[in-house]
Amino acid sequence: MSLSNSSSRARSISMAEQWQTVRRHVGQGELDHAASLLEGMSQQPAESHETVDILNGLACVLAASGHEFQAVAACELALRVDPENSQVNHTFQQLNAGANLPPIFRRNSDRPLRIAIVSLLFNWPSTGGGTVHTYELAQFLERAGFTLCHIFAQYADWQVGNVAGDYGVSHMAVPFAESEWNAPTIRRRIRETVDRFDPDMVIVTDSWNCKPLLAEAVQGYPYLLRIAAMETLCPLNNVRMLVDAEGTATSCPKDQLSDPAHCRQCVATNKNLSGSLHRAERDLAGFDEPDYPHRLQQAIAAAHAVFVVNPIIADLVAPHSRCVRVVPSGFDVTRFTTSLISGIRSGAKKPLQILFAGLADEFMKGFHILQEAGAVLWSRRQDFEIVATSDPVGRLNDFTRLMGWQSQADLPRAIADADILVFPTLAEEALGRSAVEGMACGRPVVASRIGGLKWVVEHNRTGLLHEPGDVAGLVAALEQLLDDEPLRQRLGLAGRKKFESDLTWEVILDRHYFPLLSPSLSEVCRS
Repeated sequence: MSLSNSSSRARSISMAEQWQTVRRHVGQGELDHAASLLEGMSQQPAESHETVDILNGLACVLAASGHEFQAVAACELALRVDPENSQVNHTFQQLNAGANLPPIFRRNSDRPLRIAIVSLLFNWPSTGGGTVHTYELAQFLERAGFTLCHIFAQYADWQVGNVAGDYGVSHMAVPFAESEWNAPTIRRRIRETVDRFDPDMVIVTDSWNCKPLLAEAVQGYPYLLRIAAMETLCPLNNVRMLVDAEGTATSCPKDQLSDPAHCRQCVATNKNLSGSLHRAERDLAGFDEPDYPHRLQQAIAAAHAVFVVNPIIADLVAPHSRCVRVVPSGFDVTRFTTSLISGIRSGAKKPLQILFAGLADEFMKGFHILQEAGAVLWSRRQDFEIVATSDPVGRLNDFTRLMGWQSQADLPRAIADADILVFPTLAEEALGRSAVEGMACGRPVVASRIGGLKWVVEHNRTGLLHEPGDVAGLVAALEQLLDDEPLRQRLGLAGRKKFESDLTWEVILDRHYFPLLSPSLSEVCRS
């Protein structure tokens, strides 16, 4: 097989699409087809780092198909472009040692599988659902025996990459000065750090609209995209929430993958519904550039798999990806011992506590709706108390007490002290992490019928659902539970059962991550 006698691929086909085809051929054992495609790609105009990736991939495929001499030649060409590239040097060393499955297509190896988790918008400690998931994912993958490195950006002006104390996970922070905080430099420096670690698989997370930027940085490695909310689908605020002039919240039915023009116009019209970080990261991602929708689609199409947290998001992503999996956030069962369940409060203990575990001052969380419902209930009865994890500590009104923000360590006890957990959110939250934590403590959940909450909370089985913004519906659900202790206990125990069967880290890893990280990756993605 010759490095010089292959035809060029059509220029109209993107590099990401060509990589996807190469990986499909490799997964099906069609190595000669993969090599031919890579030879053609190597002769196309490209950035130097792309050319190096292609030649390294070609060396891997040639070695795997028994063409060691040509594989060495491909490595030598790559090293002429970038003599210091750690990935190519590693491939070259393996070839000289007689190995025939270099890193990026490795399926079986004497060393533990190496996994890089790459984040752009990560801080720790944090109570945000996406960042907690990232930290615990890294923690539990390490415990499972994988060699892991969490690679994350540090940029002081955005206050990202702040890690306080002992992070407790193998990691490499990538610090950026103000002059370096731009897409080309981020792409290059993240890639250099990933190359130094030399992973077999990359998991891209914590990046909102910058998913394409990180996917481009790790092009050539098998990567998995984790979409933790409506991120990339809703470039405005990740939750598809719009608010009209009267202050009424509605859910937008559109998404960026299927109608990017609509989303671009929506962002231009409704910028006031975006926080400052959302506005900044959209600019960094190149959201306003004409090629952004194509870059996003290619980032999703080239991913080995896309993990989303609920079926609603899966349905939106599925037309654009060859492998979409509904994988909810995992939870550490050791934080929710059975002693918390056995402490279910008796109805004889008054007042009954209704816990709001969220940001009371964040409009989308619906605390104002709960206050309206509380006022209606208080006009009828005074046997309850609303308790909110908000500051300042003290009484807000006759029926509401603020207990202060609760750490991850303290939250389970606060939940166990409550009788009912309530989540009157107005937006399409992906999962509702605190709702799952309520179920883990054996408490019934009252939640809005929206987003991931209507998937996690099963109406009349693990909790009660009401329409978002419906004060009367929320009052009815709360009153039903306040009046019925056996119902509270039945729903709470069913919630704990669902937590144990579907939502612990042990279940999530065994059911979703381990099959994807096994030698049968291509079979998993075709199933």
